Amino acid sequence: MPIFPRVIPLTAQYCLSLLTIFSTVSYAEPIMEVGAGIGSFILPHYLGADQQSQYTIPIPYIIYRGDLINADSDGFQGFIYNSERLDLRLSFSGALPVNSEDNDTRAGMDDLDLMAEVGPSLEYQLFNDNNHLLRLDFPIRAAFTLGSPFMHYQGWTTNPGFYHQYDRGKLSIQSNVGVVISNKKYHSYIYDVQEHEVTDDRAFYQSIGGFTAGRIAISAKYQLNNLVFGGTVRYFNLNHAQNNASPLMKKNTYTSFGLYISWIFFQSEAQQRIIQLPHD
Repeated sequence: MPIFPRVIPLTAQYCLSLLTIFSTVSYAEPIMEVGAGIGSFILPHYLGADQQSQYTIPIPYIIYRGDLINADSDGFQGFIYNSERLDLRLSFSGALPVNSEDNDTRAGMDDLDLMAEVGPSLEYQLFNDNNHLLRLDFPIRAAFTLGSPFMHYQGWTTNPGFYHQYDRGKLSIQSNVGVVISNKKYHSYIYDVQEHEVTDDRAFYQSIGGFTAGRIAISAKYQLNNLVFGGTVRYFNLNHAQNNASPLMKKNTYTSFGLYISWIFFQSEAQQRIIQLPHD
């Protein structure tokens, strides 16, 4: 048998293997990084409020790259199921408390307690290469207020959407576009007006479940040695919100901002090897 018909396929296969090896990116990062910093954020009192507050607070900086648990600037997440394209994670979110004395629209009403949200998030990778990640996220979280009573269930909320991440060296940019949908109990905690809370400017109102808002968020961070600089911008549109008729709904669009700087003072010796294969 002539040698060339056998050599050509073997050579092509060998070249393909080399191409895969050299186009594969592999690097190691510390499993844990710990630091501290300060951040300043301008946030509305609640979705639909026409008043906002500025918060300048010390913030922890914790990065954990575990096999089952991740923690970063996007929050704390635990893997429930992990495959090449489909992940099921445990995600967390929340909302800051609002003192009704500081909000003219809610004057005389009960305060809004600190709220914690927890639940699963189904994430499907649409595209992933050395610099870009495009993902479809579908989280759904139960909400609990941390006031009195403590850990009181306040309904559920979900914010499905598209997530994009761009990494280039020490620069990382994340963006997401989606909608916020919540049930009646969740909306009632924020937008209901009870009989004893009615005033000349505030009518009785009972909320309904459904569309809460459309949202766009962009955040970025840049690491310079042991310093991390970051910022975030979020835009919400409530023009078609189910509870636009609530007297507590005063503003249909708003933009929030945040900036922070952190100093990393600890990096673990143990490292997590990260391998990025070429996209098909």
